[in-house]
Amino acid sequence: MEVSEGDVVWVDFTAGVGSEVDKRRPAVVVQAFRPARLRTTVVVPLFSDPEYVRRPTAVRVPTEESGLRTLSFAVCHLIAVVDLERIDESCGRLSPARLCAIRLVVADVLGIDAETFLGGD
Repeated sequence: MEVSEGDVVWVDFTAGVGSEVDKRRPAVVVQAFRPARLRTTVVVPLFSDPEYVRRPTAVRVPTEESGLRTLSFAVCHLIAVVDLERIDESCGRLSPARLCAIRLVVADVLGIDAETFLGGD
């Protein structure tokens, strides 16, 4: 399946261990560039549990952008690399502003300078 940054896709995360995601759930594609031969992409999983709103690594994702039935939260500390075979369908697309908000939190989680991470000079 072809994916682009900002796409909301369904991912089969089965076989997770411990606190890892371990079921099929939606996620946001955050990888901006994927060489043609690369069979993986980077995603941030989405959760609908309102408890996530209290976490500093969660970004609110409204239904209008996610294509889902309920308000969701991108839980950025659970960023993951997944094989494209784990992705089975797309359901939405985030606005550039929402994707930027997620990428800023991911940069913070990874300890990367946000300006560099977002492509600034």
